[in-house]
Amino acid sequence: MHQSYWGLLRDPFSTQPTWDDHYASEAGEEALLRLRYVVEQARGAGLLVGETGVGKSHLLQVLAQQLDPRRHPVIALRFPQLNAAETLQYLSSELSGDSERPVTRTTGLDGAVRAIERSLDLLAGEGISPVIAVEDAHLIEDPGVFQVLRLVLDLQPLGGTPPTLLLVGEPAVRNQVGRIAPLADRIAVHCELSPFEPHETDRYVQHRLAAAGAGEEIFTPAALSAVHRHSGGAARRINRLCDLGLLLGFAAEADMVDVRQIESAAEECAVTYRRRAA
Repeated sequence: MHQSYWGLLRDPFSTQPTWDDHYASEAGEEALLRLRYVVEQARGAGLLVGETGVGKSHLLQVLAQQLDPRRHPVIALRFPQLNAAETLQYLSSELSGDSERPVTRTTGLDGAVRAIERSLDLLAGEGISPVIAVEDAHLIEDPGVFQVLRLVLDLQPLGGTPPTLLLVGEPAVRNQVGRIAPLADRIAVHCELSPFEPHETDRYVQHRLAAAGAGEEIFTPAALSAVHRHSGGAARRINRLCDLGLLLGFAAEADMVDVRQIESAAEECAVTYRRRAA
């Protein structure tokens, strides 16, 4: 609908971006380089932090695409509400390849640890060193989960290297990790993603549009300035504002998306955020 109106081949601000959509910001590329170093050089653990919406999960997806899946498969732990025992059982299931097995509270800790050890030994024999990526790590409520992750990190597979642990979350996770000295000491690199600066917001928007087939400018300079002002440089909010801006510009039969459409989009987004907060 409105994509064809703007001469686009697909949705430029999809919540499920393709590899072509990846914008190589300076901070993002540095973080990717550091995280790859931790994984490929078997340095133990890495920490990736940033405020909500700045692109942490996307960067993790890009990292997984850059790594050799035959050597470094990524196991994503997306359930920070699990307690320590459930986390062990989840990792045991994922590492064994039996991800359909339900997570239970009755599995003994010793049994789960032994199962993880066996799985790591088998993987090491095939030259595989998995990456355990914990998303939304700042939401972990049970301190025992961090102890469990440290325990898994310390396991030494026969004839291979131990797994890599990546903790991904908002800045509060730094303090959570800092309270567990044995785990904090294993963090080899600390990476932080910050919101885009104004010129980075402009380049990000133009990159996403070009990747979707744009052959000419679609947003006015004033519109791009408004996008940055209302988004604070957070990629998720930029996507939302620009997507609505394209729709509103289409409805107005505009030649370009201007500041009026972005202001209207920002008001609609603000209403949505207020409803969620309520």
